[in-house]
Amino acid sequence: MSDWILIDCDLDDLQLNGKVLKFKNKTIALFKDDKNLMAFGNRCPHRGGSIGNGTLKNGIISCPWHNWKFDSKTGKAIENEIHCLKTYPIEKRNDGVYIKLK
Repeated sequence: MSDWILIDCDLDDLQLNGKVLKFKNKTIALFKDDKNLMAFGNRCPHRGGSIGNGTLKNGIISCPWHNWKFDSKTGKAIENEIHCLKTYPIEKRNDGVYIKLK
C-alpha cells in the first residue's frame, strides 16, 4: 500500500492563503508560492491554531491565532527553532499532485 495520496482539489487559489484538507486521519495545511506547493500539519505548536487558515508572505507562514511565524521551507518557527510544523513531501506527477502522509 502506498503512502502517497492524490490531492484532489483545486490548487489555483492557494497563492497567499492556505487551504485545510483532510486525508485519512490527518488534517493538512497546503500553501503555494510562485514555485512550490508545501504541506504541513495543520496544528500550530504554540496554541493549536489552524495553520491552513493563516497566510504565506515572503516565505513566512503566519498562524492566524497569535501570529507565530514559520519558515515555509523548513517549517521551523522564526523566533524559536525548537518549535516547528510537521512537513509532508509533495510530488507532481503526470496525473496530478500527491502528498506522502508517512
